[in-house]
Amino acid sequence: MVTECRTADGERVAYQYDTEDQLTAVVNPLGQAWRLQRDALGRVTEERDYWGQATGYRWDAGGSLLQRTDALGAR
Repeated sequence: MVTECRTADGERVAYQYDTEDQLTAVVNPLGQAWRLQRDALGRVTEERDYWGQATGYRWDAGGSLLQRTDALGAR
């Protein structure tokens, strides 16, 4: 699994994973993290961007996306 890479200008981008090897964060060269929270089934329930704005996701029992809510509350 990829834990880091370098941009064309040599800047480092890091990737973080949980114990199930699922992506939990991407850290940019400024140290800002884009984070993913997951439920027990590994589905993304919240995505928080580099500026701290959250997008939420709701899933049904079959794994289909029911709702996506952005930082402004739009669905």
